[in-house]
Formats: sequence, C-alpha cells, structure tokens
Amino acid sequence: MKRLTLFALSIFIYCTGYSRDFPGYYINKNGDSIRCFFKFNDWEITPDAVVVTANNTTSTFTVADIIGFGIDGYDDYKSAKISYHKGNYTLLNAPDNFSDSITSKLSFLKILVKGKYTLLELAESSKSYLFIHEHDGEVTELVYRVKRTNMDIEEDNAYRYQIFNLFSKERIAHEYSNHITKSSYTSRSIKPLIKKLNTKVTGITYAKKKEEIAVDLFIGGIDHKFPTAFDGMYTTGNRIDPVKSISGGANFLYFIPSRFKRFSVGLSAGYSSYSHSFTKSDSIVDFVSINNHRTTTYTEHQSLENKVIMVNLYGMGILNPHNKVKVYLKGGFNTNFILGSKNSIDIAYTSQTKGVRNGNVPVEGSSEGVKRIPTYGLYYNLNGGIGLNAGNHKLEFIYYTPGVLDPVYKFKLKMIGVYYYFTIIK
Repeated sequence: MKRLTLFALSIFIYCTGYSRDFPGYYINKNGDSIRCFFKFNDWEITPDAVVVTANNTTSTFTVADIIGFGIDGYDDYKSAKISYHKGNYTLLNAPDNFSDSITSKLSFLKILVKGKYTLLELAESSKSYLFIHEHDGEVTELVYRVKRTNMDIEEDNAYRYQIFNLFSKERIAHEYSNHITKSSYTSRSIKPLIKKLNTKVTGITYAKKKEEIAVDLFIGGIDHKFPTAFDGMYTTGNRIDPVKSISGGANFLYFIPSRFKRFSVGLSAGYSSYSHSFTKSDSIVDFVSINNHRTTTYTEHQSLENKVIMVNLYGMGILNPHNKVKVYLKGGFNTNFILGSKNSIDIAYTSQTKGVRNGNVPVEGSSEGVKRIPTYGLYYNLNGGIGLNAGNHKLEFIYYTPGVLDPVYKFKLKMIGVYYYFTIIK
C-alpha cells in the first residue's frame, strides 16, 4: 500500500502540473473574429483580462481592448458598459435599507442566453448579477436588492417586474405570469424564462442539454488478502495466503451537470474469483505417562473457492478537469454476490489414533469428516481509488476495505485492484 500510495501521488503531482490552452476566438475593435488559444481555468469569477495566443504571439486583453471572446464548447463573453447595484455583502450582513448606490464600469459579461433578448451575467466574489440586452440598446441590470428588517431579510424583486414588462411588450405575459412570479434571482431560474421569451417572439429554439453519460468496459487484476485466522479440526491459527485473480466487467457513469464534467456517479458490475487449497499432515501426542498415552496422526485439507459478482455504486471527482491527462478520486460501496450455493470454508480431515490406557488396554481408532465454516452468500465493503483518464482510456488503482465473510470467526477479505478502462459510449 505504501508503494501504491507513493506511485499514485507521483502521478498526481506530474499530471496536475501539465495543462493546456483552450481554442476559441476574440473579436477586435474592428469587429474581426480572430481564432486563438486561451489560458482558461474554469473561471468562477468573471475575468478582468484574458491571456490569448494567436499567430505565435501571446497577448493580454482587457475589456477595453476587445469586443468579446469565446472558448469553444464552453462560454462566450461580450464587453459592455454596465451600471448596477453592487452589493459587497452576504445575507448575514445585509444593510438596513435598500442600497441606491450605483456602480458603473466596463466589464466582460458571460452570455447565458442568446437571442432578441440576451441574458448576461457578471460573477463577482460576493454575488452574481444578471443583465438583459435587447437589440442594439443598452445593457440593463435585472435589479435585485435585499435589506435587513429586524431579524428578517426583505427582498426587492424588481427583476420580476422587468421580466414581466418584456413579456408584456410581446403580448404574452398572461401565459407566463405565474412562472415569472415564482422565479428566483438565479441564472438557473431566469434562463428558461428568457429562452421561452425568445422562442415565442422569434421562433428560435434552444437545444436541450443532453444527458452526459459514459459506458466503459474494464479488465484488471485483484489481489485478495485474508487477514483473519481460523481453526481446523486439529489445527489452529490457519491463514489463507493472498490470492491474485483476473477481474473484468462493465461500468456506467453519469456526469453531474458541472463545468468540465468534474463530478459523476457510477455503477459498475464486475467478475472476480478466488480459491484456496492447502493440505497439512502432522501428529499430536497426548502423553500422560508410559502407561497412558496416545498419538493421533491427521491430515487436513482446507479449501475455499468462490466466484463473485462485484457491484459497485460510487462517486467520482476530477482533480484537474482542464488538463488532457486527468486525475480523479473515487469512493463507493461495493456489494459482493457469491455465485453458487457452496458457501463455506471446508476442512476435510482423516485421522488415526494409537496408544495405551492403564498400561495394557490398547487405544486405536480412526475418524474422518468435513468441518465447515459457513460463509455469507452476500457481503459488503467500502472502496476508494485514484485513477488517470486520457481520452477513452483510464488506469485505476482501488482499495477495498475488509468485508466480513462469516458470522463465527468474522473472517475478513480485503482487496487491492488495478484496472484498465476503455470507453465505448461517450
């Protein structure tokens, strides 16, 4: 485990240091669209400047230098002069009165919805602000303010009236008044309204975001370790040596909506097996005196053989989602189904006993049979792992916590696995 941990840590340090530029475009002051590459790192706050490389030249552009820009497959931004009610506070320290202070500046704004009515967003460290841009008119703030009244928070939902007026101007307010009244000041709530407005007015339709799923096939190996000792018919403290086996199966992954498919949940089903066979012969001498003693010679054959379907429900998070080679961590709950009905550790034994009792009474006998330690047909364990993902290929190291196999000895099985995944649906 120490070597595996050091190896995984080395891979993580290497890969997190490897990044790449993202293709996109910027629009200069003449209105020309120029292809370029961006230093893009999943901005949570709207940037004041961007670093671009075009024609082997790297430049830094502020909002005064360009009309707008976009990163392929991600976001588009436009430059605009805005005036808004800046609120550098959280709900916990809201002011006692609605603020009338107006901040004006040039800024990049992220385009959330394109159309006759364009919805824009400015994300700052304290909060996000939403704006509407109609045709070639000015960019207008959707106003939302809060104030504290005693122990309550009072809201100024002026943005609802603004949106209602837009729908009224297009003579469709009556259809959506209830949706507007129930809206909240979030991009998730307002984006559908502006999309519906544009669709009704211009007929433009917006593609629905498709569900992000992936299906993998995987193959690898598992090292089974059995840390618990058990007793045979004549022996004590027996342990099963580690068992290595091939494992493989299929994996389903659903990406939770987030930037760069950062988080996902998955379900995998795989097959593995393990077996143990060991024979031990020895003798036990029970000596009281020369007139009372006996010797038992025995042979024990221990066996364990299971074929297992492993079903793993897990969550996964990518640590460096903007890199070509991604490092991810995963953790889950594993359910193990034993195939077949032979659920036991079997100890087959034969023995012969010879000796004397009271000096002249011979003692002689033999016995044979099977001692069984029943095992569960279903057992569980937790698991955690680290992996690398490059395109359709993944390499993963995973550790399974000890699972309890039987109710008597609490016989445990823990595992370490390494897997290769190939994505067949993405």
